[in-house]
Amino acid sequence: MILTITLNPAVDNIYRLDQLKVAGRNKLPEPIRTTGGKGINTARALTKLGIPSVAFTVVGGLNGRFIEQELIRDNFHTYYYYNDEDTRDIMLLMHDDWTQTKLIEDGPLLSRKHVDLIQEELTNILNYYQDTKIITINGSVNTDLDHINLDLIHYFKNNFDRDFTIVADISDEKYKNILNAKDDVVDVIRLNPAQFKEAVGKESMTIDEAVEALRDLETQVPYITVTWEEERVLSRGKDGKVYDLYLPLREKTHISPGAGDAFIAGLVAGLENDWCFKEALRTAIAARISNSYSGGNGRIDKEQVESLMKQVAITIH
Repeated sequence: MILTITLNPAVDNIYRLDQLKVAGRNKLPEPIRTTGGKGINTARALTKLGIPSVAFTVVGGLNGRFIEQELIRDNFHTYYYYNDEDTRDIMLLMHDDWTQTKLIEDGPLLSRKHVDLIQEELTNILNYYQDTKIITINGSVNTDLDHINLDLIHYFKNNFDRDFTIVADISDEKYKNILNAKDDVVDVIRLNPAQFKEAVGKESMTIDEAVEALRDLETQVPYITVTWEEERVLSRGKDGKVYDLYLPLREKTHISPGAGDAFIAGLVAGLENDWCFKEALRTAIAARISNSYSGGNGRIDKEQVESLMKQVAITIH
């Protein structure tokens, strides 16, 4: 069993238009309105892979009710912490040959009181699902508590009589607290290209420079993975080796919303099946591409993932 945690979900309003006129008048088509949230997308993709999961998230207001109604359709267990503030909206504009422009609300502010109550809810979930082996901490969070994610990790490591594999996929700057932690670190962290470049202090890199920078990155996190390009992923294993994964595509795709979340789903699915890190990465990049083919937000096709896995080329540096 895998537990995904999304502290700041959203209602995604996706618009597709040919061209965005900056400082001009843009007539928007009917939006695709759907449930967003990195851990929710990950749980959705895990279901498609046949891996049982539990999704925990924070909701409130009319948008929160919309999310609850939408997730009834998904075949995974969902638990909620109810906040007084309305769950946020995100507007995603897909324009000019699949360029993505996002307008993102901060979302409800989580206080220490909220976090304490959330930890109680998570304790109940983990006590009920005793077979939970993996926990993913996903997405951003609007809070004045700089170490909220580290506090959660510390809580999991010190309040249960079992060991969890903890995977972090943090979409704001709080990833730095995890990457730079000296103890109670996660087992795996995913960085997007912007985060990785910021972490190593370089604005641009060739693939060879990126491999070297990843090898030299100082962190206590055993496994680091960077979704470098649509078809390419770089990962550093516990042994210090860098795995360069490339999936040559016959048909061009464009990175869809939820690609990183599908990647995490593929990765933890492999870990849940006790595969080695390298083989879990094959599933991860295949799920990432399938997400683009299937419409995004964690919607993948298992047979397609299995086919794509066989096409992944891995170079070890």
